[in-house]
Amino acid sequence: MRHYPVEKKFEQILTLAGLPVKEVLQRANLSLELFNSENPVLTTEEYFNFMKAIESFSVSDELVLQLSTADSIETFSPPAFAAYCSKNALHCLLRMAEYEALFCGIDFNIEETDDTISLEIKAMDSELVVPRLLILIKMIFIVHMIRKASNTMVIPNSLMTQYSMEVPELQSFFGIPIALGKKNQIVFKKEDMLLPFLSENESMWTYFEPELTRRKQELDLDESFSGQVRNCLVELLAGGESSILAVAKRLSISTRTLQRKLQQEGTNFQQQLNHTRELLAKNYIKDQQLNVEEIAFLLGYQDVSSFQRAFAIWTGKSVSEYRKGMKEA
Repeated sequence: MRHYPVEKKFEQILTLAGLPVKEVLQRANLSLELFNSENPVLTTEEYFNFMKAIESFSVSDELVLQLSTADSIETFSPPAFAAYCSKNALHCLLRMAEYEALFCGIDFNIEETDDTISLEIKAMDSELVVPRLLILIKMIFIVHMIRKASNTMVIPNSLMTQYSMEVPELQSFFGIPIALGKKNQIVFKKEDMLLPFLSENESMWTYFEPELTRRKQELDLDESFSGQVRNCLVELLAGGESSILAVAKRLSISTRTLQRKLQQEGTNFQQQLNHTRELLAKNYIKDQQLNVEEIAFLLGYQDVSSFQRAFAIWTGKSVSEYRKGMKEA
């Protein structure tokens, strides 16, 4: 079962909306200390339950509209900001489709015709249904970001959701009524999707892309328990922590259970720690600005020599030889 990072800014958003954070977490059957943890994570089902719990407090669509179009809302999460830096709306949606699944288990299905671009929002797990509140937030955010980034009052061709959204304020915002149907889908004119974004910023994308790509590809986010352990280690290593106790605490299990689950998959904690460090090391080495001491620190090594010995075992080369080979390739 996959675990996804939860932005701590959610707590600020809930407070701004006048909602009791602890009560929301309680209704969602989540830990009351969720936002006190250094790197909070939830499964897709837990995240959806969190959204349902928020909606159970009778949050008005008008308030959701206000919060979803707030200034600087695009900085709420890395994939959202990366999308905002795109060259146009089509590129923006493609980026969101590629990386959104890393953060809450949502799948963006994009289809293109000669005249239109459509975006369908659904859960990656076919047995789950995306909550109404989350669909509304995503649709408002996407339309608002496209308008803000292109400085154009883009009106969708059509809007369809699995939920009733017959609210005058929503129709006024989108510029068209929201139809009730079998999909959660927005359809745009293709010409609107090719309008240039004034917010295009390749330097910022260069900053975000390695982290997002690393999460998506190199760490192999899967449903195995080994994958969960590696995901935890990625977050913990950045803070200088790599103990089995810290990972077990993060997964809310005992160290004994953690070891048993790994043994069932034919591995152990040290192997997963070494594997995660190796993947991260090869990623960090691509950045010519990072020296060996900085990489060793980012991987949680107490001294540089320990990292250098480990890297030689992994690759059969020193860091400098490995970098030289990358340049020559």
